Amino acid sequence: MASIPAGRLGDRRGAVLVLILGVGLFGLAYAGFTAGPTSVLALASWFIAAGVAIGCVETAEHAAVAALAPVQLRGSAFGLLAAVQSFGNLAASASAGLLWTLVSPGVAFGYLVAWMLLALSGSWRCPAVRPDPSAWPAGKVLRGRVRSMTVLRSILLFVLAALAEIGGAWLVWQGVREHRGLVFVGAGILALGGYGFVATLQPDPHFGRILAAYGGVFVAGSLAWGMAVDGFRPDGYDLAGAAMCLAGVAVIMWAPRDG
Repeated sequence: MASIPAGRLGDRRGAVLVLILGVGLFGLAYAGFTAGPTSVLALASWFIAAGVAIGCVETAEHAAVAALAPVQLRGSAFGLLAAVQSFGNLAASASAGLLWTLVSPGVAFGYLVAWMLLALSGSWRCPAVRPDPSAWPAGKVLRGRVRSMTVLRSILLFVLAALAEIGGAWLVWQGVREHRGLVFVGAGILALGGYGFVATLQPDPHFGRILAAYGGVFVAGSLAWGMAVDGFRPDGYDLAGAAMCLAGVAVIMWAPRDG
């Protein structure tokens, strides 16, 4: 049912927007499953979000292939899309299943949320989503919209980096300090390596600025991770310090600099 309105939206606004909407709904559903449903109604809402996400994402993928593939190769392009989808589903299901079995369902769904955030951040590289404001009327309004999308993308990348670094460190801790084995250590090392790659996706070109701002995100994210995973309860000083760190992130990253 969701595919029909998703297709109409794609005809009016482009397949990329539909793809972003679907990925965002997937991330929302996985985040809901990570938190744990508190009622049947809450559980149903996450399943509905995931179902709508499927309709949006598959519609956008097929629309993109139909629009971009040469006529003489269109059948092969759809076949390649199906192959990529099948292998991707297999890899994602296997990875999430291992995390579900070896760690917990919450960590498995959190892993999927991280991938959705990465997909969202990559979507903003698409020209259809980030138009040149000077080529359109009302350029001032469009420039504001593009800046808003850039800020949102930067925030999503910071969240993904925090999940990769803090989660990776936690996995190594579990493997070494809690004697849970080399699987945890290896997964932690991979996550920590992924953190370094995520930083390169930030729109700002200055390494020092990105790492300095991320320090504030790391402080707040570490407290949040402790609350979610280890039952840590921060006091007022913890919360005040985290708020100051996040305010510093906003000043460093999004101050109205000239140029």
